[in-house]
Amino acid sequence: MHGLTLEQQQTADPNYATRDLYDNIRAGHFPKWDLNVQILTAEQVAQLPYDGWDDTKIWENVPESKIGTMTLNKVPDNYFQYTEQSAFAPGVMVPVSNRLRTRWLQGRLFAYADTQRYRVGTNYQELPANRPLVKVANNNQDGSMSSAQQVGEVNYEPSTVKQMGASLRSLPSG
Repeated sequence: MHGLTLEQQQTADPNYATRDLYDNIRAGHFPKWDLNVQILTAEQVAQLPYDGWDDTKIWENVPESKIGTMTLNKVPDNYFQYTEQSAFAPGVMVPVSNRLRTRWLQGRLFAYADTQRYRVGTNYQELPANRPLVKVANNNQDGSMSSAQQVGEVNYEPSTVKQMGASLRSLPSG
């Protein structure tokens, strides 16, 4: 079916694009995209003839630097879970300097996380689609859409109480 127009694909097979993508991934033909960034210092941004922190502006004549390649090399085990429960918020990204200079990012630091809590639930960062690959011990537990089995009495962070559960269970009854 390669070379069909979008209208022909939809008429012939509405799942063509998804099946073609999955078949290629399973065959080891992984789609790849280069990830490029433009970087300026605060001083360089101040020299621009417009507000360089305005996200509606394009930094013309600023070279792009390739920082990596994104490779789609796995078909999700549960497509619905990974699309409907995926949550992206700039507040959970690796910290960078000067991010609070931009008004649009200031708003998104709050609004995106707040939207994800409303849309997906309070524990959205612990769902399989969003959690880190390395276990994080933050004492968060229960609440809406909790996906992890928790043991213990502490459900907040920071806490000076660490092994309270063991201490309480070792007290004599009666």
